[in-house]
Amino acid sequence: MAARDVRNEAGMSLGDIYGVMRRRRAWFLIPTALGVVASLVLALTLPAEYEAAATVTVEPPVIPDKLAPNTIASDTETRYENLKLQLLARDSLSSIITDFNLFEGATTAREVQVEEMRQRISIAPLPPAIVDPRKPVELNSFRVSFRWSNPKIAAEVSNRLARDFISANLRDRTSLADGTMEFFDQQL
Repeated sequence: MAARDVRNEAGMSLGDIYGVMRRRRAWFLIPTALGVVASLVLALTLPAEYEAAATVTVEPPVIPDKLAPNTIASDTETRYENLKLQLLARDSLSSIITDFNLFEGATTAREVQVEEMRQRISIAPLPPAIVDPRKPVELNSFRVSFRWSNPKIAAEVSNRLARDFISANLRDRTSLADGTMEFFDQQL
């Protein structure tokens, strides 16, 4: 029985590949070296930017609906969009800019500063840890983050945004509950 020629079946042997790499080493080394140099130049010249994030969790009601029915019938997604709009409103962001002196010494208009701050803020819903395919996916936590050149300021602003998000939610729920109570009082 004749031994098979591995070279004819595969087309190339490892020795052939090594020979190609040795002869064409400039084709591999030059792009690699250029990539490393470009990465170093970018890393050294670009300013440092830090991102701080806070997670806000929405707790479901603890009292069963049979004992005390929920008078606030808005879903989490709708509340999330409303709260996001309130948080990114000009007045809210303008007060944060003033409180933390974010654009100290800048000669740009306040509208430009507010718009730049909006671009540095990220508010995104987080998927639930456990997904039950029998039930619709419900949003129950959100990630609020802020990017800035100073890590301490980034953390403080991120915490402030999370606190504002929570307090806006409490204000909305309280006003809805008060409106319901007022309706019941008028009906009585």
